[in-house]
Amino acid sequence: MPGQLLTWPAMSNRASQEYWEREYQSYNLHIAKKKDIVRRWIESHIAPVDSEHRTCLEIGCHPGRFLAVFGELGYELFGIDYATNVANLPGWLKRRGYRVGTFWAEDFTRFAPQRTFDVVASFGFIEHFTDWEDILERHAALVSDKGYLVLEAPNFTGTFQHWLHSNFDQVNYARHHIPAMDIEKWAKILEGSPEDVAGHVLTILKDKGGLA
Repeated sequence: MPGQLLTWPAMSNRASQEYWEREYQSYNLHIAKKKDIVRRWIESHIAPVDSEHRTCLEIGCHPGRFLAVFGELGYELFGIDYATNVANLPGWLKRRGYRVGTFWAEDFTRFAPQRTFDVVASFGFIEHFTDWEDILERHAALVSDKGYLVLEAPNFTGTFQHWLHSNFDQVNYARHHIPAMDIEKWAKILEGSPEDVAGHVLTILKDKGGLA
């Protein structure tokens, strides 16, 4: 339901705030390299801003490598992240010459900005939640009319990847909820067709109610 902000039940996150605080200590703020597959996808599917003012919210935005790509495209940047060091992002993005809006250091399950955004994106986020369907719907509720929802998640569902991660990557595997990696279920929840999903990034064109 584009543009409709709702209240949500408590959700279960398999990756704690302490984990993300610790993980981000080794990250430098940076933009994704030009050859990065996600950056290439964004630049090929999301049009640069022309004369209009358009906004982008990234959920789980630190260390800003993909949010900065939207900055290059001319969007005003907003972000929310569990970790407190998200406070470092606005200054860095401004120094790169991007338009910068509000950043929130808080739990997304309690996030209620009372507004919507032209692009809502998350990369490697929803698969950490056992209640991922609610998380997905909450993403969609933040998208404005004629806006876009951009989602990316790793895929551990294939036979080899499931065997590899469950046997040799068990600590990391335990932080992920494997059913959340099913893009056919994403499309069903968001009323789209899985046949139209491009690569491993799902984009919903809200004004058409389909996938683009």
